[in-house]
Amino acid sequence: MSEDIATIPAPRPGWLGWRGQAVRLFTNPIRHLMGLREQYGELVGLSDGRNPPLLSPELDGLCERTLFALGARANRSVLLRSNIFESHAPRQPSGAPQRLSNNVVFMNGDVHRDRRRRLLHGMTQPTLRSFHDDDVVRLCQQLLDGWQVGRTVDLFQEMRLLSLRVASQCFLGLAAGEGASSMAQDMRTAITMIFSPSTLIPIDLPGSPQWRLRRQMERIENGLLEEIARRRARDLGGNDLLSQFLTACDDGVVSPHELAGQAFILFFAGHDTTTCGLTWTLFLLAQHPEIAEAVRAEVRAELGDRLPSFEDLDRMVLLERVVKESLRLFPPGLMFGRIANQDTEILGCPVARGSEVLYSPYVTHRDPEVFAEPSRFLPSRWEGASVGEFEFLPFGTGARRCIGASFAMMELRSVLAQILQRFTVRVQDGLRIDALVNPILSPKQPLRVILEPADAPWRSATVRGQILEMLDLSPRVAT
Repeated sequence: MSEDIATIPAPRPGWLGWRGQAVRLFTNPIRHLMGLREQYGELVGLSDGRNPPLLSPELDGLCERTLFALGARANRSVLLRSNIFESHAPRQPSGAPQRLSNNVVFMNGDVHRDRRRRLLHGMTQPTLRSFHDDDVVRLCQQLLDGWQVGRTVDLFQEMRLLSLRVASQCFLGLAAGEGASSMAQDMRTAITMIFSPSTLIPIDLPGSPQWRLRRQMERIENGLLEEIARRRARDLGGNDLLSQFLTACDDGVVSPHELAGQAFILFFAGHDTTTCGLTWTLFLLAQHPEIAEAVRAEVRAELGDRLPSFEDLDRMVLLERVVKESLRLFPPGLMFGRIANQDTEILGCPVARGSEVLYSPYVTHRDPEVFAEPSRFLPSRWEGASVGEFEFLPFGTGARRCIGASFAMMELRSVLAQILQRFTVRVQDGLRIDALVNPILSPKQPLRVILEPADAPWRSATVRGQILEMLDLSPRVAT
């Protein structure tokens, strides 16, 4: 299906061919993707020739090229047709336990629908209420009890620590002191390694990235299999998602190795989204004092000095708008991949079987035709807004919308409210903030903030680095 090469616009490959474009993409993916959207539109190729896939495995040894879907119309064309545009696990070293990639994120067809149904069995409103009131509030208070006024902390690492504890408890049923920290850290390290370009170097000698990743994955799989066997042998019930999934899989359809793969992805999805969301939202509030003061006033009016209940969260309307605007500006995932399993089309352009299609929530969320002043933090834009599911998709959409989306929104709002009750956060002056995508969109350097009393005024700081390309912090001119 060679006509797609001529139909879909793309940069000229240059003397390095498609590899030169790939280097530009991975060196600064945000700048490169935004540049592609501005110059070529919603659908664009990596280069004007063929290439092997960048993120996905080849389909039967075939890959026509890599394409980027960079807007709502292209998103719709790809994401509504999950029967054609399939999800596949990223490439991993040979010999690594590929079974950990055998999970709902990378399944397709009837198997995907079945596993999604079983997992959603544990995401009911009563379960979310229990998670919030019994675990999220308690674990957040434990973290905040260790914070001290006047102390400087790395906000990202603090939010990661909290998210690790919450995901370990609610998703895996592992409390502190039960091996949770060790297993959680192993999984966090493996996820980082999977998405590191160095892991793709085809060398599997002791000490090499592939060798270390393989051993890490083996250790994780063995640990998860032992935990699953322990629960089944002792008939250990629980409210955590893993326990509920085990109950939903009593018919024997799901193997222990697949259960380990599902547990692995539950942990990843359960903590990376909230780590990213909490970090960027607190940063945005710190840089926009008037909005921060308004949100703090809302939290005080609704809660006073008491801890939030599950029912309280929906009453804090401004807080929800702040979270949505933060997820618009800094969605956890920069881009996600699909593979076309047959010859098809996107926006009327022919797309060959085996083509890799990467869609980007980050670029979609900055379309000026949908979001006025797209680089500004404006929670007020969500008041009465009518935004389509393919225009705002921090958790994906359609048949593959993140199973943990409701949990993430609950945790984000609850933790932010509790922090605002006890502290004011001020970013360290002169801080450099660049973006790191591996695989979530996180700060590259420590994001140092100073903890101040809850009644202290919010004050913005001078920052530098790539953040100034991503976020418009200039004074807003009244119109």
